[in-house]
Amino acid sequence: MGNKGNEGSSGYLRRLRFVPDADRSGGNIHRIYDDSWHDDMPQALKDYYDHDIESIRICKHSINPFNPIDPLVFHAFVVFETRTRWWSIEKNSTEVLLQCSYDIEYVRKKIQRNKRHLIISDWFISEGNFL
Repeated sequence: MGNKGNEGSSGYLRRLRFVPDADRSGGNIHRIYDDSWHDDMPQALKDYYDHDIESIRICKHSINPFNPIDPLVFHAFVVFETRTRWWSIEKNSTEVLLQCSYDIEYVRKKIQRNKRHLIISDWFISEGNFL
């Protein structure tokens, strides 16, 4: 799927990792690179994306396990709800990660099916039809 060597100057791989069914302990993980975005992304999301966004929240968790309440060292990500699923989207140092689940806790408290560090805050942004 695309040019896997397409790496930016900072080590960023310019790819999207899509984790469907984040509430399952296995399953597919799709890696979509920038030069194959238009071909692969619609197919990967076709069976998962259901309707317009109904609510959005921003979550923040500690990235310092030795001082989990450090206000200056954290990672933020977006969680949004569609009619039947919860989604999270975030960028790390190498890629953009998109996850979906029927249960919010699997995209809010887990990353790629692994437990996140302590969630520091969870800001509810808005409800309504966004798209």
